[in-house]
Formats: sequence, structure tokens, C-alpha cells
Amino acid sequence: MTKYGELVRESRTRLGMTQEQLARRSRVRRNYLSGIELGSVAPPSPRVSRKLERALKLNENRLVALSHAEKAPKQIKEFFIEAAEGKFAGEAVVA
Repeated sequence: MTKYGELVRESRTRLGMTQEQLARRSRVRRNYLSGIELGSVAPPSPRVSRKLERALKLNENRLVALSHAEKAPKQIKEFFIEAAEGKFAGEAVVA
């Protein structure tokens, strides 16, 4: 599982949603959501990430940053992940 997939699954379950409910709310196919959560598909585009952010009530661009991180070389990936987790601002990002 990727950091992206972990965040989607944790956020979805925290809100008490099934994958089917998230799929309807975000207008993203359920089988694609399953692949995202399992890490068996590449992280989605910024457009899809923003749909998921809204549906999951996440801070803007958190999933977008992780999407870019998952596709980046290792050092850049670590930077994006730390930024998405709010480590540069000295505070945790609250979902």
C-alpha cells in the first residue's frame, strides 16, 4: 500500500464510508478506488485527487502532493511526503 492509498483508506473509514459510498460521492469508479487503496494502480491525476479531497474532507492539495510524491524519484518523494504531512510548517496537517 502507498502513502496515498493509506490516506484514502484511513480517511474513508474515519468518515464511516464504504468504497461504494466514496465512489458515488467523488464520482470515481469503485474498482479504481480499491486499486488506489491497495496500491495496485498508479496514484491518480490532480483532478481525481481533488475530487477525493473534497469527498474525504481533506485539506486542499494533500492528495495532490502525495500523488506527485508517489511518482517522483526517492529524494523528491520524501520531500513531498513530508510536505503533505505538514512537517515543514511545524504542525501536523489535520484531516
